[in-house]
This record gives sequence, C-alpha cells and structure tokens, in this order.
Amino acid sequence: MILPPQTLHRGRIFDILAPCSMGERTLQREVSMKKLVWLCAALAATVCARGAALDVAPFARTCSFTLSGYTGASALEEFPVLIRISEAISGFSYAHCAADGADLRFADVDGNLIPHEIETWNTSGESAVWVKVPVLSGSATTVRMYYGVEDATSLPAVTASDVWTKYITVIHGGSGFADSSPKALAVVNGGGVSATAESGIVGGGFSKPEVQTIGVNIPNPVKNNTLSNPNLLSFSAWYRRSGSGTSILASSKGVWGGTGFLLLCEQGTYMSIAVQSTHQGTGGKGALVNGQW
Repeated sequence: MILPPQTLHRGRIFDILAPCSMGERTLQREVSMKKLVWLCAALAATVCARGAALDVAPFARTCSFTLSGYTGASALEEFPVLIRISEAISGFSYAHCAADGADLRFADVDGNLIPHEIETWNTSGESAVWVKVPVLSGSATTVRMYYGVEDATSLPAVTASDVWTKYITVIHGGSGFADSSPKALAVVNGGGVSATAESGIVGGGFSKPEVQTIGVNIPNPVKNNTLSNPNLLSFSAWYRRSGSGTSILASSKGVWGGTGFLLLCEQGTYMSIAVQSTHQGTGGKGALVNGQW
C-alpha cells in the first residue's frame, strides 16, 4: 500500500492521510518485488551499510510505501525492490520534483538514508526506481520517499550502484547495455541485440533474433577467468520467446568454446546455463510458450 504524499512543515509531517488502495495486482503496480537483471551471483557479496539519518528539513513532500509483495518466512537483507512512481498515486505530481528526480531520497523505517537507482524517469507516465531495503521481512516493511527540494545539489549524495553491491552485473535494457553494478563491466552488443523501450515486465528490455550469436557480451567477472562450480552462479531475467530456435542470450565465453558462462534458450523450449569450456550446466524447468513471459 502507499500513503499519499504529505507536505512537510519544519521537518514535521502533518495532515496524515489514509492509505490508498493498491488493487489486486500489487506486484505489477506501485510496488514490485521482481528484479530485471541478467546475471547475479553469490560471489564476493559485499554488503553496503545503510547511511546516516536523513535530515528531512529541506524536503517539502514525502510519501510512504508499504512493500506488501513479499510473503516469505525469512527476512531478506540488503534487498533491491522496485518502486513504481506515477501521478496515479494520490497527491503525487512530477511538478513537485526536481528535473530527472534528482531530489528524490529514500529512508528506511529508522529514518536512515538508503541507496536508490532511477532506472527510468518518465514525467508523462510511470517511473521505475530501485531501492535497496536493509531488511525486508513480512508484508509490512515500509520505506519513505522524500522530494520537493529547490536545490538538489545540497542533499546528501547517493550512488546508484550501491543498490547492487551483491550482484556481479545488472543490465536493465531499454536504454542500452550499461552495467548498473559497482563493477561497471564493459557490457557490449555481441551480435544482433537491440535495446528496446518496448514494455517488458519491468521497464524496457532487449530483443534478439533466435540465432546462435553471442547476444549480450559480458566480460568474465570471475577471478582467474574460470568457473569451477555452477552452483555458485545464478541468473535472473524475464524472457519471452517468439520462435523455436536456439538463441544465446548472454555470454562471457563466445558462442560455445572457452571458459566462462553462457545463458541460452535451448531449441525454443527451455532455458539453460552452461559454464566452463564445455556445455555443462542446468536446464530450466517447464516448457516455454511463444508470446508469454
């Protein structure tokens, strides 16, 4: 659920309003727990500590988000969540924000500054902002967004890549091949891939013919250029097929040879991960259906 924006007066919140109804599709509206990442790994998982207490005095407005999409039994630490912002939120207007959302800041339940990355800023529609929540537990975790500052340069700095300190590489798609993680790997188009603003599950994405070209070419981030244990590597992505051929989606080792990893759609029927110098890995579960994510 979302508490509508409120006006701040001398650092204190007044005129507390009732929560808005989120509707039945919570995960695909204002708050989403889905990650759009090509590659993540439990390797060298550094933890970014939350920031100091955020001084709320400079902000004119605030809005509270309840992250109701997670129902797991265990708490998730340093977890990136997607917050969708639009003027469909009662009381929110892009006119109250600085250009490109530069004055947005987020705080946890204790009032501490937490990292965020603006994936897309769309004043004519919906914006996508990733926020790193220190602890996500149950369906009532809250974060608060602050905005409405005339001079955003006076605010404490935030580093977008701090959202992804537990990830090897994060590629959103839509606007290009940039890696949002702290490693900032030199990700390039390996052949036939187009960044597209076409609506995916989250923001834009990539499109690629179902042929055995490299796809998204990711430099091998693993020390000594080898992967000895496939269980240390995990991928997370949304995929929608449109044919029945084998298509390499992302690779750090060329098409088939060499050491590294390979993410592909096998014969249009299932997803597969290959590592090392041979095609060894694991296949996905469940058949893929044309036109479905």
